[in-house]
Amino acid sequence: MLYLIIGIVVLVGGSTALLVYKSLQESGFIKDRHKLNLQVAALTQQLRREPNNAVLITKRAVVRFRLKDLDSALTDLNHALELQPRSTEAYYHRACVFQAQRNIRAARKDFQWIHEHSEETYFKMVAEQKLIKLKR
Repeated sequence: MLYLIIGIVVLVGGSTALLVYKSLQESGFIKDRHKLNLQVAALTQQLRREPNNAVLITKRAVVRFRLKDLDSALTDLNHALELQPRSTEAYYHRACVFQAQRNIRAARKDFQWIHEHSEETYFKMVAEQKLIKLKR
């Protein structure tokens, strides 16, 4: 949190920085980010014991996505797909990362894979909806 306070002080100055920080804290932004960072740390610790657990890697990617750490999320999802090449969930979340990065071609390709190969009805339905939106 210190780095956040320092950044605010640099951007807006002393007393205003404290008001901005307090506002961020009250909105839950800082607490939520802290919880997400703790989740990444816990999943990373678990992955030290189970380095080839594609489910854990995918979960960490989802948390990193929520933190807007798109490059790390993408790295995790690519690794999860190397370990478990037919993971619908990993394909889905990777497509969402690609979409957030504005890599529409790659997002479309992953959603298409889900639509064609997944046996999970929910993901098939969502992928179909995403494909329709991406065509617009």
